[in-house]
Amino acid sequence: MIGSFLLWAWVWILGASLSTLAVILSVPFNPWTDPKRVVVGYLSQAWGRGVMWVLPGITIEARGFEHLKGGGVMLVPNHSSISDVIMLLAALPQFKFMAKAPLFWIPPIGWHLYLAGYIRAGTGDESDAPRVLHACRKWLKLGCHVLWFPEGHRSFDGAVKRFKTGAFVAAKEAGVKVVPVAITGTPSVIKNRSLRYFFKGIRVQITLLPGFTVDGEPKAAAQRAREIVAKQVALQRATE
Repeated sequence: MIGSFLLWAWVWILGASLSTLAVILSVPFNPWTDPKRVVVGYLSQAWGRGVMWVLPGITIEARGFEHLKGGGVMLVPNHSSISDVIMLLAALPQFKFMAKAPLFWIPPIGWHLYLAGYIRAGTGDESDAPRVLHACRKWLKLGCHVLWFPEGHRSFDGAVKRFKTGAFVAAKEAGVKVVPVAITGTPSVIKNRSLRYFFKGIRVQITLLPGFTVDGEPKAAAQRAREIVAKQVALQRATE
């Protein structure tokens, strides 16, 4: 437990320091000089990699980067651990992702989320959906990748749950591909319903799978992506 406490302290101190730096750098690298928010995005990646730096017993194997060529795509991974975002930030090229609304009000982390262009998650109210879809379309049309957990929340039993249609509606409206992503091993880093880290002998696998365009109904595309992800998740878990 002491190790977990020290690690969470490091996560917070590193995040707060990088967030403060983001505020400073936002003066010269503002939305006019850096419309994709690339500089602040580097700080987000530095946070993920900085956390991994103190977790030497955890290895990340990421593959399938060739599916990101040709502009922005909608990344749709399964979601089974609070550590998913950390691992994805550490392993993948820059992307925008959705964060829970209350996080935007916690300084200085919230400042970082705002300055990086991350998207405030919807409230569940249908009237809020257009705002979220507009933000996704904006970044996708600029050529940025957007990551959306289509299950809507973490899967506590590890099963890949039903994919909701929001990400697929946004991808269709922006005219970009959906790239399914399978991630395994993260529930072993932080157990669900726990804040305790496990430090040794953990293999995290992240696979980006061939993308496809949403030509028909978003619901059918969501089901297709879920089946692709679930199949790859099963294959990866068989090798853990």
